[in-house]
Amino acid sequence: MKAFDQWVVWRYENKDGTKPTKVPYCPRWATKAAVDNPKTWGSFSDALQAMASGEVDGVGFVLTEDDPYGFIDLDNAWQRNEAGALIHEDPQGVHDRQVKIFNTFDSYAEKSPSGEGLHIIVKTPGVPNGRKRSSIEVYTSKRFMTMTGDVFHDAPIAQRGEIFDVLWKELGGPAQKFNVMGDVEQRQTDDEVLNAATAAANGAKFLDLWQGDWQKHYPGQSQSEADFALVDIIAYYTQNRAQITRLFRQSALGVRDKAKRDDYINYMVNKSFDRQLPPLDIEGLLLHLRERIEAANGGGEGPPPPASNGAPIAAPGLVANAPNANGTM
Repeated sequence: MKAFDQWVVWRYENKDGTKPTKVPYCPRWATKAAVDNPKTWGSFSDALQAMASGEVDGVGFVLTEDDPYGFIDLDNAWQRNEAGALIHEDPQGVHDRQVKIFNTFDSYAEKSPSGEGLHIIVKTPGVPNGRKRSSIEVYTSKRFMTMTGDVFHDAPIAQRGEIFDVLWKELGGPAQKFNVMGDVEQRQTDDEVLNAATAAANGAKFLDLWQGDWQKHYPGQSQSEADFALVDIIAYYTQNRAQITRLFRQSALGVRDKAKRDDYINYMVNKSFDRQLPPLDIEGLLLHLRERIEAANGGGEGPPPPASNGAPIAAPGLVANAPNANGTM
């Protein structure tokens, strides 16, 4: 990357009273840079020299259609809005997906300027446009990516074109829509689902809801809010409608008359499914890549595709703001 004269510097600036924004500048002159104007970029040494002046906050690299790079930006899943509320209803689910992406791509990664996010750089053919969803963003051109040098995963920038394309397509797809008759085969026992939910970062909250102690999580709200929260947690671990219904009705929240109505539970399940991103079938993709590699090598094994097994690795910033044992932040 240092060989490309596509480097800029940036400063934090406030626009219209909003939170600070990273504004790119030309490293050679004190003028703003543009991602579509190479004359406003410079060399890596230009950027370092400008950074040494102390007048800028960081350096960045402009992605174009002419370079081989792609960028994956994983933001802190536990971010809060200006009102102090979490921006994601299921931050643990967003985080788990991010960890899976990180482990699968297995390429050079560094921490974001805030220290709470993670930037993964790969080699990939370009995609038509950038896409962002649920604190996951990807792009290959017409953007600049901040570079901190705060290395988190010291690995080569790997060729990951096929996986990158799959991720890009899935981020652009609509949220899953399940009609009332839709269903998924049960893959886990009830105990396995309960154990997984209990062991999660929000396990304390799950247990409170399961045992009917919902008021401390939803003060001043109706029990229906708690009902949906419990269904939503269960639906994260199983997409089988009968199992979700059965488990909910086994809980303390599921004993009241309203919970005996199938239409009430179906409504909550549909609402939960509608918020879910389509599943990222990493294992299926890796199998596909392995078969292609073997075919290209005349049936031999060849080099393995990126591995997704083993203990998940997570950037400290992505987990530092996870709920603690009592379910608070």
